Amino acid sequence: MLNTNSNAGRRSGRFWGVVLFGTVVIGGGVLYAATRGGAAAPYGLDLPRVVAKVDREPITRDMVYRRLRQYETMTPEGFKDQSPDAMKKRVADIAQTLIQQRLIQNEAVRLKVSVIDAEVQEQYEATQARFGGPAEFAKRLEASGTEPQTLKGDIRDYIALQRVTLAMQEAIPVSEDEVAAFFEQNKGEFLKDAARARHILVDSEEQAREVLRAINDEHVEFAEAAKKSSKDEGSKGEGGELGWFTKGQMVPEFDQAVSALKIGEISAPVKTQFGYHIIQIEERRAAASQTVADHRDHIVHLLREQKWQAQRQAWLDQLLQQGKVWKAPEVTL
Repeated sequence: MLNTNSNAGRRSGRFWGVVLFGTVVIGGGVLYAATRGGAAAPYGLDLPRVVAKVDREPITRDMVYRRLRQYETMTPEGFKDQSPDAMKKRVADIAQTLIQQRLIQNEAVRLKVSVIDAEVQEQYEATQARFGGPAEFAKRLEASGTEPQTLKGDIRDYIALQRVTLAMQEAIPVSEDEVAAFFEQNKGEFLKDAARARHILVDSEEQAREVLRAINDEHVEFAEAAKKSSKDEGSKGEGGELGWFTKGQMVPEFDQAVSALKIGEISAPVKTQFGYHIIQIEERRAAASQTVADHRDHIVHLLREQKWQAQRQAWLDQLLQQGKVWKAPEVTL
């Protein structure tokens, strides 16, 4: 059975936020960039300068070392107890992942997927905010040896990769019979009282009350206040729109506030682990009144995700067959 909770990430703290791999890059200290034949190679690995090529474009050892450092910082023990054979396999896996990413980037070019500078800058600034602001972020970048332009390049690639994947998913056909069958099989998950709301997320109660004052006294529209003041990068561009959700999909304090509000009503500041929220209820939908039509778009999305997971590897294999790929023996198992 598929997970019908499309907003599971909210409870874990994402609130529609995008988790960029660039935020991991700077999380764990110095990134290794030793050269072959010079200082000792990091992790005891002596890789050639170019470890692979995709359509004549090089994938370098520094890219592999950088990804290794990312993985190392994500595990408590790092690579302390890794055997040479285990490290070789890890390096081969990383090289294969980098090859796949380059193939998808090339596919993005073929599909004319574009990412504008403003989008990159918006995500870069969101990453800065998650690390305590521009000054603290600059310190972390300097300590890790990561240039701002390098991180922005990562962000640009990530957005392009996501758009290619989304385009592939949206091209997958889903029939009305499939939608109806899925609804019948998962009625218990779908038929729950639901609410649709907007929110504004800020750091302090003082900021929240200032935003409320602008809404109540200066008659600023809620959506405009969200675009101007919310720190939830995932929803602020949509005026704080969170879409439909049911009880349990949000953190308890948020759920409790939503339950107490009437349609159109705006909450007082609500404190959660993410900061202070101002919430506005837009609609409510009782479980008993819901039909398959109310959930159709969500079900189509879920079924496409399921089909995409089944098709993704075949698609990657096709890209590998179509591209001109070379790998050095050191990264080939």
